[in-house]
Amino acid sequence: MVLGAGLVGSKGIRFDVGTSLLVLVTCEAALMGSGRLLQVGPLTVKMLLFLVAQIYVIFRLVAGERLKLSTVYILLSFTLLLCFGSMVGMLRNSSIGYIAEDVDPLLYVYMLCFVEMTMKTKKHLQYVVRIIKAATVLMSVGYVLFITLLITGAVSFGKFYAYLSSGSNAEFMFRGESGLFLYKGSIYIAVGLILFAFDKGRLSTFASAIAILGLLATGTRGFFFSLMAVLLVHALTGIGGIIIKIRYLIVPCAIVAMLLILASGSLIGKEDSDAVRTETAFQVLNHITPLSIIYGNGLGMGVESKPAHMENAYLEIFHKQGALGLLWWGSLFILLFTRYNKARRVHYLYAQPLLLSAIFVAFESLTNPYINNPIGCYVVLIAFTGLDVVSVGPSSTELSGQMELIIA
Repeated sequence: MVLGAGLVGSKGIRFDVGTSLLVLVTCEAALMGSGRLLQVGPLTVKMLLFLVAQIYVIFRLVAGERLKLSTVYILLSFTLLLCFGSMVGMLRNSSIGYIAEDVDPLLYVYMLCFVEMTMKTKKHLQYVVRIIKAATVLMSVGYVLFITLLITGAVSFGKFYAYLSSGSNAEFMFRGESGLFLYKGSIYIAVGLILFAFDKGRLSTFASAIAILGLLATGTRGFFFSLMAVLLVHALTGIGGIIIKIRYLIVPCAIVAMLLILASGSLIGKEDSDAVRTETAFQVLNHITPLSIIYGNGLGMGVESKPAHMENAYLEIFHKQGALGLLWWGSLFILLFTRYNKARRVHYLYAQPLLLSAIFVAFESLTNPYINNPIGCYVVLIAFTGLDVVSVGPSSTELSGQMELIIA
């Protein structure tokens, strides 16, 4: 894949402070889930890296660097929405603790400034992509290994469960006593699989197979639902060769697969989680008022079954920030598609996996809160900035490589 080549020893790029920070932030995002696996006192490593990144941004701004006008508008509107949502929550007598719990993950949107300042070229983007792909293989192998050890009895499920579900290790959610568990950061296995899908070669095919095994080991329907959605979007937007030939077969098959996955709860023991999601949706409906439809019930205002966060990210956004919140996220994706339309004319093989990675996070957020969490938000920011980066015209070598793959 074009995004995966020429990383080590590349000319024209140096490991300055910004590049080093970008590498560290990406490694942490791709491997450490929501960040609670690594803590330094009261702060997680994710929080520390966020603070360092913001200090870096401030220094660069003071030094005279300027942000894109679109970034200024995005963050200004986001700040106003965040402040307004917090004010509504306080007026509704929500506790400061719950408001802070809602605001904390949303602050990661401000990493857009850092990503824009440090991921300026396709070479920088290649660093990010290769880190995600390496994390994909590492997590997939770990998943398959642990599941094998649990099934064979080499590792005690009771001890394994007690350790991973305690304290700062609450990054893991277990599927009863089946041995299956979900690590929150495993969403990057699926993102890496999408990136590997645009690679050529046996190693990439082998890595894709490992990633699929890793996803199977999670036992998470949402991942496969979202991958079918990605396949559907790719069938509708992809160009060239086999995509055109089988597009009209992929579209109905992907839709049927998505419906079957959604209906599979009773078949694979997901009745409880489905019941919770349904109950939460009805409780959100019960709290709707004419005004809350517009601006929500305020940050920090949950429902009876979910006082903090909900599985469906968009349901939570609507409940707490109303149509204004959904409109902000929708506008971000409209801008993302605008950048994609420009980038695909220049570098289709760069643009397509970036778009599909963001689409995956968007669909996965229907079943798990990723898009309004640093884990998924970082993927969207990388795609959003990366599409702008790859809009720069290709070299003749890159163009010939793209045409070879598209025609194949």
